Amino acid sequence: MDAKWYIAIIIVTIVLVGAFFYMSKGLAGEHAGEEKVMEKQAFSIVDALSKMEAPQNYIAVKEEKIDSPLINLSRRIEVRKNNGDLYVKIEDKKNFLTAEYIKKGNETWLCFNFTERVCGNPSTIPAYAISLPQEDFSAFINNYKKQMEFLEKNGAFKALKKEEGKNCTTYNYTYSFGDVPLKELRKANINVKSSYLDIVYNSSICLDNKVVWSFEKVFNDVNGINRQGVKLVEFKEENNLTIPDGGEKNDTLLKAHYDNYANFLEEVAKAKDPQLRSIATQYHLPDICYRAEDSDTCFAIYVDQFNDSSVCPKIENSSLREKCIQATGG
Repeated sequence: MDAKWYIAIIIVTIVLVGAFFYMSKGLAGEHAGEEKVMEKQAFSIVDALSKMEAPQNYIAVKEEKIDSPLINLSRRIEVRKNNGDLYVKIEDKKNFLTAEYIKKGNETWLCFNFTERVCGNPSTIPAYAISLPQEDFSAFINNYKKQMEFLEKNGAFKALKKEEGKNCTTYNYTYSFGDVPLKELRKANINVKSSYLDIVYNSSICLDNKVVWSFEKVFNDVNGINRQGVKLVEFKEENNLTIPDGGEKNDTLLKAHYDNYANFLEEVAKAKDPQLRSIATQYHLPDICYRAEDSDTCFAIYVDQFNDSSVCPKIENSSLREKCIQATGG
């Protein structure tokens, strides 16, 4: 798999809403859309979202999990918002990357931290510049409401069950763009022959009057079953938050850093044990060894080269682990 294409998949899955309108154009397939008589629904997601007043000043930590035939990952997302200023950080440990989006006053930064932290103008890598700000509750609510308005208005939304919980109310529902009348699809510039129109999305969202506590979407496409979800693990409204800036901008270095990361992913995807050992030492990333068949040997070689005692506990073989600790004085 081409590394930059793989990164593109990761970026798209950051934005769990609204992506259909981008993916559906130009795809081949058959669709025989028909006019539908709209059914009366038990609840309206649009009404629920319209009643929300997203917080203006807050700290939130979310966990995102994506499980599909093409990608499997788990990420930590931190969001800080203060009087219009915004800080979003996504930590993707499995893929060895931290990405940050910062808006402070009239200035914006996009930062990548792969082997070092490099910042530049968000326009340098547009996909990240578009997707990361949508982690803010206001952006999520507004974008998702637009999508649901389109579906509800055109009879493509089906309410299943509403449940009151301790922190939030859960709404379970399904939808399919294939149920939208053809003329409305054309008005929205959606390819009426797209294979994505055949997909039925099973979703649930748990929200209160301010924030989304969890969101999940499950669907089956040509590649198999996809499950995407975000869960809020920490939330606190707080005024006078400090929003860090990105410091000096270097667009040339940021682009080079991004390209270096893409090449790294390509190397890792193709590598066997000997190459993984070299990559771990070359990039100073011992956790690459977890991908090796003989991870203990990989860790031992890394420790031998850098005398890094913090890596010893990662070795599974107890005898080799003890020798590692003794050799490094850890």
